[in-house]
Amino acid sequence: MFEFTDKNAISLAEAQKFATNAIDAVQVGIQNDKSKSTINSTVAGTDPLIARLVNNGVANAATIEIDPCKSGREKYYIQTPYVIEDTAVGADDDGEGCCVGTPTVTACRYKLDLHELCVKDCVDSSLDEMLEAEVKQKGIDTRMPWSQIGASIAAKRAAFVAKYAKFIFERNAILGTADYSGNGLRPFNGLVERLTDDRVLKVDGSAGFIASIETLNCRLTAMGMDLGNFLIAVNPIALPTLRQEVRTYLKADPLTDWRMNGDTISYKGMSIVASRYVDVDLEANTTSMWLIDTSKVGIKFVRAITNPYIKRIDSTEDCGGHCITMHNAGTTVVTNWNGLMLINNIALDSICDSLALSGLEGFVNSGVLGHLYPGVTANPGL
Repeated sequence: MFEFTDKNAISLAEAQKFATNAIDAVQVGIQNDKSKSTINSTVAGTDPLIARLVNNGVANAATIEIDPCKSGREKYYIQTPYVIEDTAVGADDDGEGCCVGTPTVTACRYKLDLHELCVKDCVDSSLDEMLEAEVKQKGIDTRMPWSQIGASIAAKRAAFVAKYAKFIFERNAILGTADYSGNGLRPFNGLVERLTDDRVLKVDGSAGFIASIETLNCRLTAMGMDLGNFLIAVNPIALPTLRQEVRTYLKADPLTDWRMNGDTISYKGMSIVASRYVDVDLEANTTSMWLIDTSKVGIKFVRAITNPYIKRIDSTEDCGGHCITMHNAGTTVVTNWNGLMLINNIALDSICDSLALSGLEGFVNSGVLGHLYPGVTANPGL
């Protein structure tokens, strides 16, 4: 038996370490209301890059077609809009005759395959179904987020699963690749699949953010491309470094094409978009930037991300429950490969590198939804 003597006496503060919170433990009287708890809203909402790409103008212009000569998933495909091009001036001119001939005009488009995505949620038994509809949220109940006092567990579950399905669809839209399955991803031609395509221009970014972007600007200007359609996607942890580089640059050259309005940065009309999906290699202390022309690149989903195709599958067992599956399908549309460029191997600032970010790999990469879902461990090698 433990005796409180001068030798082993403990203070009130020490004793409180082992005590329960009386306000939360007592089931009567005034209690802390936790019924409106939510998953971290900074990463649970729609990623800004997703908002600019999913079912945007070029994605909506692509059509869903069927090939009657094929079967299964292969019979469906997405057809991109035509891109009209002509031959260079003088390419067909042999210098003969009085008149200069007209160029040869070509119209090209791509046939893209699509993949299905699915999220499943199951209730084990009819007893669960019955009681989840009857048990109501209490003030101290934190079993599920997005709920209010008086809501049933079934209603909370539906709201939670809908949010989770949206997150999974968005995550695959950016990080999905055709050959990888695991960690919340399934085979899907996401934006990363297109970024790793050989037709995408890749630039070494070891010279830094500003120098790398201006190098690509030189190329875009030479091609006569409209810079206003481009966005520059960076990981949020890269923004402080980029802002500091721009501030320093503005002091040296106030007439530069870089602009800052508060914390907002732009360059020749190209907006900077912070996305947690942009890769960061914490072992090499490097990150990437993605330049995307939203008039030439989009992510097409058959249905809106918030309105998937839903199936209910009831168990054949007498007291069995059911499963709800939510389905969508799509692909990343690229009508012109010059509209997608990758700058990699950009060094992280020493203030915000792997040492400062130790243990946060899941948050830095892949847009983890709160503390509940794992990050992507497969590195596509950007």
